[in-house]
Amino acid sequence: MNDRVSEELLASAAGRYVSLQALKVRAAALPKIRWKGQNVITTELLAKLYGTDVKNVQMNYSRNAARFDEGIHFFKVSGKTLVDLRPTLSGSQISAKTRSLMLWTERGATRHAKMIETDQAWDMFVALEDHYFKQFEVDPDSEPSTAEDRRPLHIAAYDLAVKNRGLISAGHTIHNEAAGSTRYSKMTKGGVKVALQASRPLIDRTATESDFVRMDSRKRRPTKIVQLELGLSDPGPSILE
Repeated sequence: MNDRVSEELLASAAGRYVSLQALKVRAAALPKIRWKGQNVITTELLAKLYGTDVKNVQMNYSRNAARFDEGIHFFKVSGKTLVDLRPTLSGSQISAKTRSLMLWTERGATRHAKMIETDQAWDMFVALEDHYFKQFEVDPDSEPSTAEDRRPLHIAAYDLAVKNRGLISAGHTIHNEAAGSTRYSKMTKGGVKVALQASRPLIDRTATESDFVRMDSRKRRPTKIVQLELGLSDPGPSILE
């Protein structure tokens, strides 16, 4: 392979990489159409993205209808359901004359990419697969806690102090240490759960001997941080734990 051919191949590969990245950006920017708990795509938009026309997509479907299952590869919407759905599809340029609408799932979009069988269709499907159809689950425990979420911490800190004849601030310290946080307002929802679990045995007096020793040490070594966040709103920057 001569140098000229190598340079051309590298340039072609680089160009396709840039093109793929652009397609991913485009797919991520598409307005999501949700139906039956998943992202779907209209025939019109699918044809546009795959570089073909609507009639070709419709023909591929009609010729291979046995390979498409409703509820798996597509949903067909009509009547009042379509009327109610139409306002959310304005960006897809659905004709007012449309009496029924096909909404393709990820698996349906895969079938069409196979039938069209062009680089553009396949590259676009890869971008749609990762940046349109895929649902990213958000772990609720990783979300920032609210003041209402943290209210039980204040009650637990007070109970802990009363049951152990200690300082409320010691309870704050135990909670923050358990959650790996520097202050209540920095805790995640999961951190609040962990903090409450850590103090419960001390409140119920069912903790281990070493836990009580740690609690006693805090009685003799008061923390310099005082947690005064008692309301439903976060404290100002001057209020520490």
